[in-house]
Amino acid sequence: MSTPERLYYSDAFLRTFTGAVTDVRELAHSDSDSIWQVSLDRTVFYPTSGGQPFDTGMLRASSPAGAIREIRVEQVEEDEEGTVWHFVREPLAKGTQVKGEIDWDRRFDHMQQHTGQHLLSAVFCGNCRCRRCRSI
Repeated sequence: MSTPERLYYSDAFLRTFTGAVTDVRELAHSDSDSIWQVSLDRTVFYPTSGGQPFDTGMLRASSPAGAIREIRVEQVEEDEEGTVWHFVREPLAKGTQVKGEIDWDRRFDHMQQHTGQHLLSAVFCGNCRCRRCRSI
């Protein structure tokens, strides 16, 4: 499976995108609920990585009859092969065209906290010679 186009690398402020489902697999199943992992050919959903938490949001897909399905993305992770998996409660068929939208308030909050942590580290460790600070 090829790695998706990661739209957040070229524009961290991008909130929506269109893409296609490249794979789907059932992660867990119980009598009342299933959790599915969906991979896309391109995504703006950031997976947990580098100390930053994952994005959440919505995937929207149209049925052949024209009805719009809204499927909440609850978690996003990257596997060892570089595939980004979107955790959802409903499966989508391979090839389904989707419009994705991240929870912007959550993303922006994480961006601010991440930048703030870098600034605090620079202020408190800027003149320090410890091994941790030399790696910043």
